[in-house]
Amino acid sequence: MQQQVSQMSVNTEKKKLKLLSFGHYPCIVDGIVVNIHLLPFDGGSVLWVNSENSLSMNNLAVAMPSRFEVSTSQTLLGRRLDMQSSDLAKRLSKRTGQQIFVSYNLPENDVELLRKVEAHLITSVFPALR
Repeated sequence: MQQQVSQMSVNTEKKKLKLLSFGHYPCIVDGIVVNIHLLPFDGGSVLWVNSENSLSMNNLAVAMPSRFEVSTSQTLLGRRLDMQSSDLAKRLSKRTGQQIFVSYNLPENDVELLRKVEAHLITSVFPALR
């Protein structure tokens, strides 16, 4: 199931920012309903991942592609020790070659859940942007 809103444009003083679409991609991973919200824009995307029971955005990280092996990332909101959003942003930025903002709000210590959600993002969500 996917919901999308049509294209929008926002004028800024110097440049026009084009928002491509807004997508909601719910899925079930290990019996947990996972809501994936994606807002792509020219040159990047904002990704918000949460469970059915929580609409929180406890953290926000950003990663940018680099000409070096590893993408750079920074936690913008939340605890700096919570590396899930930052690590996921780095991996997605490297894979897509774009700036990626991520807010990952699922159980912190469940590495297997993170791996499965990331696999779903790569196979189902990001290909839908093309």
